[in-house]
Amino acid sequence: MTTHRHGNVSAVPLQEFVLEGFRGGVKTQALLFATFLALYVVTVMGNLTMITVITLDVRLHSPMYFFLKNLSFLDLCCSSIIPPNPLANFLSSSRVITFVGCTIQFFLRLLPQRLSYQL
Repeated sequence: MTTHRHGNVSAVPLQEFVLEGFRGGVKTQALLFATFLALYVVTVMGNLTMITVITLDVRLHSPMYFFLKNLSFLDLCCSSIIPPNPLANFLSSSRVITFVGCTIQFFLRLLPQRLSYQL
């Protein structure tokens, strides 16, 4: 390959990343998908349960539970940014993520941390 004027090896801009992940057959991929899906569902249901209980029970309307509800909401947001893409990749033959998608996931992953510092 020829080197271009700025030392770049290629003039084609970066558009996607290939995600290697876990190697294995169909059974291994199905087992990993089921395991990670179960963990994701338990996390989401736990946070939603916490938010619902704190919202509906009048005895839990104190400042401590207000912050606990906000923390559950931030955890729900944070845990819903990354896992959907790997779960989809377990079932797909295409294991790529676009550069824009990777950048969006990266900045959204940092957003809940920024919000929790402001509370």
